Amino acid sequence: MRTRSNSVRAIAAKYQFDLTGGRIRARTPDDDLADRIRAGVGSVPVPAGRCHEMNNVRADGHGCPVYNRCFSCTFYTTDFTHLPELRQLRAGKAEQLAALESAYGRVLTAGPLSAANLELLRREIQQIDELVGKCEADIGSLTREERTTVESWLHTRDRFLTVIPVAAVLAGRQRLDQPTVDPIVIERTTG
Repeated sequence: MRTRSNSVRAIAAKYQFDLTGGRIRARTPDDDLADRIRAGVGSVPVPAGRCHEMNNVRADGHGCPVYNRCFSCTFYTTDFTHLPELRQLRAGKAEQLAALESAYGRVLTAGPLSAANLELLRREIQQIDELVGKCEADIGSLTREERTTVESWLHTRDRFLTVIPVAAVLAGRQRLDQPTVDPIVIERTTG
């Protein structure tokens, strides 16, 4: 398992990209060991990727200056090893959008703030779709041997890894001094 993980990391290092889809300089095994260690220290895991913003790194992921808006942040990077999380995140946001759209005009007051929240979710879904497409294209461009290694690793990882929805993780981190613009819909039932 360790050998396969190292193989997948070596392959993924060549295919890492930022929010805009631009390639990040590859970290190959030929790179100087100290340089690779420095590169690894300078990031923390975030939903479906990594954050390279120093304030967030120093605070071990709890010091985000933009309130965990990773998909709008220039310090966010990802690659195809995060494909399962990207797909799960997309599904969660699509569910949230559907719930908000069905509540619009009933529970949610129709107006500029509600419309902006709906548009924000639509754009986040669109951006995640672009990231998923980029990851899938990267997997498609691998050699047959690399693709087999990566797909086997992703399959094994999916079987043994339970991904916690981002909303559940962030819900535990919210404090009153950290406002959020993400709407929470509570429907009342009359009994």
